[in-house]
Amino acid sequence: MKHAKELLQLALTILAIGAVAYLFDFDRIVSVLAGAKPTYILAALACYVGINLCMAYRIKILIGGMGTDIGYRQAVMSHFAGMLASDFTPARSGYFATAFALSKNGASMGQSMAAILGPQIFDFSLKVVAGSVGVAFVALAFGLEGAALAGTVLGILAVLGMIVIAILLVFSSRFLGYFRELLARLPFGARVYGIFESMQKHSGVVKEKIGFVLGLMLITWVLKGLEWMFLAQAIGMEPAFAYPVFIFYMCLQPLVTILQFVPFPTLAGAGLSEAGAVGVLFFFGVGAPQAAAFALLTRGLMVFVDLIGLAQIRRLDLEKILESRHF
Repeated sequence: MKHAKELLQLALTILAIGAVAYLFDFDRIVSVLAGAKPTYILAALACYVGINLCMAYRIKILIGGMGTDIGYRQAVMSHFAGMLASDFTPARSGYFATAFALSKNGASMGQSMAAILGPQIFDFSLKVVAGSVGVAFVALAFGLEGAALAGTVLGILAVLGMIVIAILLVFSSRFLGYFRELLARLPFGARVYGIFESMQKHSGVVKEKIGFVLGLMLITWVLKGLEWMFLAQAIGMEPAFAYPVFIFYMCLQPLVTILQFVPFPTLAGAGLSEAGAVGVLFFFGVGAPQAAAFALLTRGLMVFVDLIGLAQIRRLDLEKILESRHF
């Protein structure tokens, strides 16, 4: 069957979300969501839109520095196309559709990949660091020790190791050279190597504008923390936290959203990230139904706003993109 894999992933996603709703009391989750305050949801929506506008601006500036001028509207629509695709692909890999959209607007694939993947590595690094702080809070609150604490630390170190490899692949031609023979033996390996090689030719712009990239990254992190804080206030969620609650959400969102990048067999880690949110919030005195409602609300708002990219997505041949195995 031509689309058997996609249908299976969709079925697993529905089952995972359904399991979360069933296990954590579906009726109470619906009741919490029904009582959400629209004013706070609108404030959260504005923050999420702001995050995406900042990310699109980053793409425009970086590609401009590589010698190709694209309009801001084109950058915005290309970015939202990738965001929408990532909402419905495992490990959010669909975001690379942004590169294909940008290539249709004048940028080369190498420029597009450098403008996307370079900054995303720093974004992901921030998620790991902030998420690690969140894990430390959980460890202190729950008194983790022994094997549980060691496993958590090893997991964090493993992710940090993957980030280091990713940074070297994007910025070190010598390191990339070590993979030339390995990739040559794989199907489409030469094409993948060519993309990385082209990307490295343009990655110097990312290094030149590192201050701009990091500054914008901090702005989007603050906006994300505000978004989650507003969504929590919308449903009256009050975690037991000794420090300002804004700090809590600044650390919580990287800890939870990083689960969406795990290669789990559902769309964008659906079910896994919601269950993770319930598990983390449990340590801070939040009931399972309210925590599940919060997690579903964060995902729902994200998908709703990302629909802005639907028009751009329809202009792309997504089937051809997926079959090209760039993901």
